[in-house]
Amino acid sequence: MAGLLTSALRFVTRTSTRTRTRTLHYFSFNQFYDMEVREVLLKHYQPVVAPVLEVQGAGLESVTVRMKDMLEYNTAGGKMNRGCAVLHAAKLLNVSDTFPAAVLAWCVEILQAFFLVADDIMDKSELRRGQLCWYRKVGMSAINDSFLLESTVYQLLKIHLGDKPYYYKCLELFLEVSRKTEFGQALDLETEKLKLEDYTMSRYDAIVINKTAYYSFYLPVALALHFIRQRFYC
Repeated sequence: MAGLLTSALRFVTRTSTRTRTRTLHYFSFNQFYDMEVREVLLKHYQPVVAPVLEVQGAGLESVTVRMKDMLEYNTAGGKMNRGCAVLHAAKLLNVSDTFPAAVLAWCVEILQAFFLVADDIMDKSELRRGQLCWYRKVGMSAINDSFLLESTVYQLLKIHLGDKPYYYKCLELFLEVSRKTEFGQALDLETEKLKLEDYTMSRYDAIVINKTAYYSFYLPVALALHFIRQRFYC
C-alpha cells in the first residue's frame, strides 16, 4: 500500500513540471482504466445519490428538485477521470465490493462539481463542458448551490460509510484535500493583481499542485488505500 501511495505523491509533485509542456492536457486516462470501470461508476450513480434526493424536511420539496437538477447538470458530461481513478485503484487492489468504492468515487466527482461551480463564478466563465456554466443558467443562487454540493459529499459519506472502519480516515482526507485545493484557488485568484515579474514558476507550481493535483491524482488513490485498510487492520 505504501508504495502505491508514494507513487501518487510523486505524481503530484511532478504534475507541475509536466503541465508546463501541457502533456497532461492531452493525456488520456483511458490508458489507466478500461471502460468497464466507467460503466460500474455510472451504474452506481442512482443508488449512491438517492438518499440526498429524498425530501430533507418540511417545505423543502423545491430544494430537493433543485438538488436533482444541479447534481445531474454538474456531474454529468465530464470525463469522470477522478471517480474512475478511485474505482480503478480499488480494482488494482483486488477490491470485489464495488459499491463502497463507488460511493467514494461519486463523492470525489461531486467535490469536483462544487469546485467547478464556484470557480466558474469567480472566473466569470461562460461555458463548462460545452454548456452554460451553472451560474449562467440559474443566477447567483449558484453560490449557495456550490455549498449544497459540498455538503452533499459529507452527507453521502456519512449515510453510506458512517459505520465503516475507514470512514473517519476518508472524511479527514476529503477535508484535507479540499483545504489544499482552496489554498491553490486563493493563489490562482491572486494572480489577477500580480505584476508579470511576480508571476514566477514557483508560484505557478504551487497553484498547479494545490489547486488541481491533490484532488485529481492523490485523493483517488489515497481513498482506495483507506478503503482496503480494513482488510489488514480490522
